[in-house]
Amino acid sequence: MRSRHGEDPRHQPDFAVYLDDRWDDDPDVTWPYQLIDWPDFGLPNDERDLFDVIMDIHARAKAGELVEIACYGGVGRTGIVLSCLTLCAGIQSRDAVGWVREHYDQRAVETDKQRLIIERFAKSL
Repeated sequence: MRSRHGEDPRHQPDFAVYLDDRWDDDPDVTWPYQLIDWPDFGLPNDERDLFDVIMDIHARAKAGELVEIACYGGVGRTGIVLSCLTLCAGIQSRDAVGWVREHYDQRAVETDKQRLIIERFAKSL
């Protein structure tokens, strides 16, 4: 079975969060996942749901699960979720985007509106 993690099935996620619907009908996605309704360059349609999912995947990762997070380009929406996860891990909100840009992709989090989502998530903690 093919996976975004290569041919090795040990690297298939235990759970995934997909931030667009490109994986919804993908026959290679055989693991549990949650789909977040979130247009590219836009805002999630249900921000509270997104925040709940971020808390859930943080708990899953802390428990040792392999969690996949993906959007179409892997930069904006994925960068937001990763930035929010850094907050769960103890990174200060002022440093979250910088940490993700340094350790994941320097283009992560593309718009001011996306930064505001991270700020609202920080306030919700």
